[in-house]
Amino acid sequence: MVVLTISFVPALFRNVAASGPQEDGRLDALTLLKMVGDKYARATGYRIESNVEEEFGEEFSKHWSKSRQTSVLAPGNKYRYEARAASEWWILVPDGETEWLYRPEADEYKKQAAPTHGPSRLKSSGLMSFYALDQAQDAVKNLAEVWASAKSGSYLPDEDLAIGSEKVSCYVIQAVVKYRPGWSPDTIASFTVWVDKKSLAIRKRQERLEGALIVSQPQVHEIDVTTTTYQRADLDDSQIPPNIFAFTPPSNAKLVTEFETPVPRKHLGYRVSTHYWTFDAAADGSACVSASPIWG
Repeated sequence: MVVLTISFVPALFRNVAASGPQEDGRLDALTLLKMVGDKYARATGYRIESNVEEEFGEEFSKHWSKSRQTSVLAPGNKYRYEARAASEWWILVPDGETEWLYRPEADEYKKQAAPTHGPSRLKSSGLMSFYALDQAQDAVKNLAEVWASAKSGSYLPDEDLAIGSEKVSCYVIQAVVKYRPGWSPDTIASFTVWVDKKSLAIRKRQERLEGALIVSQPQVHEIDVTTTTYQRADLDDSQIPPNIFAFTPPSNAKLVTEFETPVPRKHLGYRVSTHYWTFDAAADGSACVSASPIWG
């Protein structure tokens, strides 16, 4: 994913010029974004660890969520994908012979012969979501394609980005996103990415979308901001410890043929121009909201 920043006020667009030669001699912003994307597309090994925060809502109502993702790949069909969000926590990893799918919160796991073609892709259902795991598996692919969504872009001032105890000197690029079919006419989309000057890895990205985002409520103006910070962004396999691909089920974990489904919920879905939002009400009166983006 790329870091995006979009503002609803027209003043923003005065700062986002069309791609072209830079007065300081550096590559234009879209050319650099394409170079970054090519680097991700060529990666045969990587270790990406990220925190994702999303805020969606309007003036009087907001929903906030957080998730964590780990994506690791090395030659020899070695991989590890982990995703933790409010309603799901999965670990997918093979040990060379067996592929394990572990669900820590329920202490349940499945196992099967390790696929020779790469990691399994799990299909979500009404009662079981693998959405966050899908995002972890697609993390590098999405970062490789970030540049393709940009209509125009420009540099913001360089920034020393603090990530934990690390300080990363970054180029900062802001881009206006191309219109997507299905969006309301007033939709404004943008992203901002922080690119490590040394490695050309994306270390932070922010995506911003605003307008009439809920199809059933065209009169309401919502803002959706997703911010992803990459604690690790290694685009080779030289620093991946071998034991990251090892897995032994905890002694109290149970081997199952089917995962136990959550407590039955009343499930209501709303298609949004940017997301498919689900509003779930449990029997105890609690509620949760989840969102599945329909654009990368």
